[in-house]
Amino acid sequence: MYETKLLSLLKNLNQKELKRFDDYLNSPYFFQGRNVSELIALFQYLQRFSPTYDHPKLSKQKVFSRLFPTQVFHERKFKHLMTKANKVLQGFIETHYQHQYLGPPPAFMNTLAFMREKDLAKKFLDQHRKATKLQAAQTTKDVPHYWYDFLLARELSDHYSVFNRRKTDLNLPQTLSQLDHFFVAAKLELACVFLDQSKYHVPLAANGCLDTMELLEPLFEAGKFKAEPLLHLLYQTYLLLKEAPNAPTFQELKKLYDQSAMKIGLTQRQLVHGVMRNYSTHQLNEGQEAYLQELFSLYQIGLTQGVLDSNGGLLSASFQNMVTLGLKVEDFDWVEQFLEDYRHKIIGLENSESLYALNRAQLFFAKKQFQEALDQLVFNFEDTYLKLSSRRLEVQIYYELNSPLLESKIQAFKIFIFRISKSHLPDLQRQGYTHFIDLVKQIIHPSTRFNPKRINSLLAKIQSKKVIAERKWLAQKIEALQSKE
Repeated sequence: MYETKLLSLLKNLNQKELKRFDDYLNSPYFFQGRNVSELIALFQYLQRFSPTYDHPKLSKQKVFSRLFPTQVFHERKFKHLMTKANKVLQGFIETHYQHQYLGPPPAFMNTLAFMREKDLAKKFLDQHRKATKLQAAQTTKDVPHYWYDFLLARELSDHYSVFNRRKTDLNLPQTLSQLDHFFVAAKLELACVFLDQSKYHVPLAANGCLDTMELLEPLFEAGKFKAEPLLHLLYQTYLLLKEAPNAPTFQELKKLYDQSAMKIGLTQRQLVHGVMRNYSTHQLNEGQEAYLQELFSLYQIGLTQGVLDSNGGLLSASFQNMVTLGLKVEDFDWVEQFLEDYRHKIIGLENSESLYALNRAQLFFAKKQFQEALDQLVFNFEDTYLKLSSRRLEVQIYYELNSPLLESKIQAFKIFIFRISKSHLPDLQRQGYTHFIDLVKQIIHPSTRFNPKRINSLLAKIQSKKVIAERKWLAQKIEALQSKE
C-alpha cells in the first residue's frame, strides 16, 4: 500500500498542513457527501503512521479490517474507498494550498470587489483609501507588490466606470502605469534567472524570449524606473549578466545591492545575491584571487540577511561552501563559531552530524592540528562529493604526519575513484582527483628528493593541469622540497 497515490501525497504534508487537513475533514462547509465517516476514520488511522507511512499495519487487508471489523476483505470496495480518499485529499490541496509566486491576495482586495459590485460607493472609496495607504506603507517591494498596486488601481478604474464618469480619466493612467511596473518587474526577474542559468550552469537558447528587454532598455537608460529600487537593481543585474557595454562593474552592483537589499522582497534579494555569488565564483575559477574574499563576504552577508535560509535551516552545500571559503581566507575563529552556530541547522543531507565532523576535521587540518583532524574524520556519506572530500583529506593528513600508511591510503583512494568514476563521477572531477593522486605519489617518490630538475618539473605540471584537486596545497608541498635542497 506504500506506493499508492494517496500515500505519495499524504507523506508530503507537514504537521501544520496535516492539522489543517484535519480541520478540513471535520468541516461540513468543505467536506460533505457519502462515506464521510469512513473517510475520516481512514485518514485518522493513516496519520498515526506519519511521516513515513511504511508500517506493516498499512497493508490493504489490515487497513480494511480496521475500518470494517465485521467484514471480510473486499478488494473492489477497498479500491473504491481509496479512490474517494484520494479525491478528498486533492480537493484539500486545491482549496488550501497557496501558489507561492504571487501568494494569496490581501484581504482588502476581496472586500473592495464586494463593495464595488454591491454599489456601496462611499464605503468602497473609504476602503480604497485605507488599502492604498496600507500598500504604500510596505517597506519592501517585490513582484507581487506591483501586481497588487495594479489591482488596486484597476478596482478604482472599474468603480468609476460603473458610474460612467467619462469626464474623468477613470484612473486609467495610474492603472496602466502600475501594470507597466508589474510587467517590467516580472520580466526582469525572469530574464535575470534565464541569463544566470545560461551563463553559469547550462547554456540555453533565448529563441526571442529577451526581445522585449531590448524595447525596455531605452526607458531604463532615460531614467524611467530609477526611483524604484527593485526595478533599478534588477536592471543593473540584467546588464551585468548580459555583459552589456553599459553594464555596471561587480563592485557597483554590490554597492547598489547593499543600498537596496532591505527595500526589496526576499525572492529578488536571493536572485541578485545568487548572481553575485556565481559571478565571483566564475572570476575565482578564472584565476582572479581577489574574488575569494569577495565570495566569502557575500556568504557572510547572505547569512545575516536570510538570503541563504531554506525552511529555517542552511542547505548542506551552502554550509560546506562557507566552511571552505572561511578556511581559504584563514578566518579560523569565524569558521569555528559558524560550525557551532549551524551544527544543528543543516538540511538537505541525511547524515548532517557527519558533515559537521568532516568540516571540523578540515578546520583542524587548516590549523595544522593533524592528529585532531584525523580523529574527527568520517567516511559514512551517501553523497559522492563528501566521500571524495573525506578520502582526499585523509591522504593529506597522512602526508603531513609522515605516516608509513600513506602509500596504502593513496592506493585505496585510487581504487575508490576507479570504482565510482563510471557511474557517479563527472569527467572533470575524476581528472582533478586522479591528477591529485598522481602528483602526491610523485612528490613522495624517493627520486624527487634533492632533485631540482624533477621538483621544477612537478611545479610546472601543477600549473599546466586545467583541473586538479588541492592545487595550492600540492604546490606548497613541492615548494617545501625546494627549500630543503
